[in-house]
Amino acid sequence: ADGDHGSILEALITALLAVAEPSQAAILLDDLHWSDDATLELLGAIAPRLADSRLLLVGAYRTDELPQSHPLRLLRNDLRRSRTLDEVELEPLSDRDAGEMIELLLGEPASPQLVASLQARGGGNPFFIEELTLALADGGRLENTAGGLGLTLDAEVPLPTTIRDAVLVRAAELPPPAREAAEVAAVAGYRIDLELLSEVVGANCAAVLLSSGMLREPEAGWAEFRHPLARDAVYEDIPWLRRSELHRQIADRLESRSGDHAEIADHWLAARETDRAIDAMIAAID
Repeated sequence: ADGDHGSILEALITALLAVAEPSQAAILLDDLHWSDDATLELLGAIAPRLADSRLLLVGAYRTDELPQSHPLRLLRNDLRRSRTLDEVELEPLSDRDAGEMIELLLGEPASPQLVASLQARGGGNPFFIEELTLALADGGRLENTAGGLGLTLDAEVPLPTTIRDAVLVRAAELPPPAREAAEVAAVAGYRIDLELLSEVVGANCAAVLLSSGMLREPEAGWAEFRHPLARDAVYEDIPWLRRSELHRQIADRLESRSGDHAEIADHWLAARETDRAIDAMIAAID
């Protein structure tokens, strides 16, 4: 407790290197997107000493959990410049890998249709696919088919509580105006017109959602949630009265901008404005 900061840091680095010296050692630091400043400082200080040691240091993090101001971004940039960083980007699971994972979880082959449904819903994310698979199995929503286990008749892939809670915990960390903006974005749909979103919530709130990683911008002027399940979790957590009012606001905005009539009809239906929804449907047909 009496040691100065620099001495403590050097002692810790020396200790870690000494652990690996007799043979070799590997240290895994997971979830670096949640790391504190002291951990990141240690990583920056020990990185130049690893090349001549028998220690392998592995850090894992989720890119969608790194807002633009996250200190890990600065550390990553510094390590790249000093050439002390080797990066491995993990891609989403392929259809084949997802099928193997689902089969391992269920203990028997899954039908191609079930694999395709879980891949589409889970987006190749192992955590999401695992939770979706177990939710279907635990809920008795699977049955034997000619091609393996498949969804029972009229069964839908649910949103597991584990995924819902993980998304909502992250959303709760946003400033209140940005949380409200996330609700508007969820009501707007899976593909979000950034100009429309800015009109409803303000440009600053829309920018916060993008910088926080809650939304991403796959093409200029359009945004989407990092994962469809994240959108579903936020949407389902909105109280019905607020949700219907937001659908009403978005439908009004789209009508004033001569937007897509089918999309307008969907929002009027969600707001329980049946007559206006029918008018929009007729306009879509015409």
